[in-house]
This record gives sequence, C-alpha cells and structure tokens, in this order.
Amino acid sequence: MPATAATPTSAAPAARIARVVASPLGILILLPLIVAAAGLAVLVVGRRAAHDASAALTRAQLTAQAEDVERDVAFALDQAGPMLDRLRVLADPALPIADVARRMHDLQVGRPGVTNVSIGFPSGRMRGTFVPPAAPGEIHAQESRVERPKIRSDMWIRA
Repeated sequence: MPATAATPTSAAPAARIARVVASPLGILILLPLIVAAAGLAVLVVGRRAAHDASAALTRAQLTAQAEDVERDVAFALDQAGPMLDRLRVLADPALPIADVARRMHDLQVGRPGVTNVSIGFPSGRMRGTFVPPAAPGEIHAQESRVERPKIRSDMWIRA
C-alpha cells in the first residue's frame, strides 16, 4: 500500500496547479503571458527574416554596382590605347602649343569621363587640356614650364 499512498500525494500538487490555472485569476494571468510569448516568437522570427532579406538585397545591389563599375573601367581602358597613340605624336616640345592644344582639345571632345589630357616632359614642361569644374561645358588648354626660380603658366580657353 505504500505505492497507493504515494500516488495521491503526487497527484495533489498537479490537481492544485490545474485548479489555479483553471480559475478566473489564472486565466487572466496566463492568457496575456501566452499571447506575449507568441508575439515575442513572431518578433524574433520576423526580425531575422527582415535582416536576412535586407542582407541579400544589399549583396545583390553591391554586386550590380561593382559590375557597372567594372564595365565603365573596361570601357575607359579600351579608349586609352588609341588615345595614348595619338598623344605620343604630340609629345614633342618643339611643336607649337597652338597646334598641340587644338589637337589635344579634339582628342578630349566626345570622350565621356575624360576631363584631363596632358603631356609632361622631363624638363618640367607640361601641356594639357582640362574641363574646369566651374565651366563643365568648356575645355581649357594650358602650358606650364619651369623658368627658374618660378613656374610660368599660360592658359587658353576653347569651347
């Protein structure tokens, strides 16, 4: 009989818990706790899903932008070879600056992204064309040379 005596004592706490949970006060306490727990679970799962989705979207956007930059750089480098070949002909300090500036201007016109074309010489002389930030529709030509003790710079404006 000791086994029967143990059974009612172990059933008594379970019956008491069941009565407390089934009481109106128990329901008033447990129902909001269950709803809060379900809401917390949905919040955690939703936050994780939103984070994963935004990370995937960001990764896709960065990949697309990197591919665009890669195409733009490849396009610019494809133009560099022929442009350098034409500049090599102009890399003679004895040529008159008026002719060189005109031909460098023609090299720069119609090349998107090219804002500066220049030729530098070992003597310190530099000839170039550039698009000034203040006047994006114009191309300016410039020649700078070292005349001890200072640098002399002449500039011409061409549209």
